[in-house]
Amino acid sequence: MSLAEVTALADRLEAHVRDYAFGCRNQPPQAKGFARLFRRWFTYSEEIEPVHRDFLDGVETLTAELAAAAAALPPEEAAGGRAEAERAVALLLGEKPRDLPGERRLYLVGAEALCAPLLPLLDREGLVRQRDAMVRLTPRRLMFPRQRELLEEMERLLAE
Repeated sequence: MSLAEVTALADRLEAHVRDYAFGCRNQPPQAKGFARLFRRWFTYSEEIEPVHRDFLDGVETLTAELAAAAAALPPEEAAGGRAEAERAVALLLGEKPRDLPGERRLYLVGAEALCAPLLPLLDREGLVRQRDAMVRLTPRRLMFPRQRELLEEMERLLAE
């Protein structure tokens, strides 16, 4: 594995997130008001719509591949691998576009927890930067349970 391949994986993750976040413009318009309410009542399913499932599966796969690839880098390229891992974490934890449909924003927030395999690759300063940015964007009292778990993992790694 080379640093170029690690960078390519980080680029693929960035493109995957960007395509999901802004790809909603290509979807047919959603039902609004009572039509949406009745559609949900009569077609309720616990299954995640395919576009959201594909997004989450893609993030999970790409972060796992990126973590494995960055961890396998030779010592002389390890700093570059840490930088790419931090870039990926920053992407997933970063501010979400405000003009997205609420459901898409929630799945982007849900994908934050999928960056956990990358956390051990960050150096102490990078981990502190990402933890502080996360808390700045979402105060602890407003975090979802998976966000709190991710924050606890960051705190655990910092305590080591």
